[in-house]
Amino acid sequence: MNLLKKYGSVLGIMGGIILIFLFFIVALNYTSVINKSTLAILKISLTVFSFFLGGFIMGTKSSKKGWLEGFKIGSFMILLFILINIIMIHSFHLKYLLYYFILISSSILGSIIGINKKEAD
Repeated sequence: MNLLKKYGSVLGIMGGIILIFLFFIVALNYTSVINKSTLAILKISLTVFSFFLGGFIMGTKSSKKGWLEGFKIGSFMILLFILINIIMIHSFHLKYLLYYFILISSSILGSIIGINKKEAD
């Protein structure tokens, strides 16, 4: 139960950040404040930041092997993305693998920094 609480809270934070800020970004696009290319850059940056923050939180909660905790949380979130993509769009393209690799790398980097920050304190 403790493991579910630990991972569930981080996944909730990551998903909440993505949903809330994506709503504001799309609203800015809808009102023509930002254009489509800026929208694409903001969406990618937002998702990478969310994965980094989730990895950072997992790193501060783990006792050792921060990279593994970042990989676990990043991989689980990627599996959720793939599942939602298959359910909603009914397709999976291999071109998304680079995007998913960047997201997992961001989560691993955040977790490594998080565990090192915890050890420094």
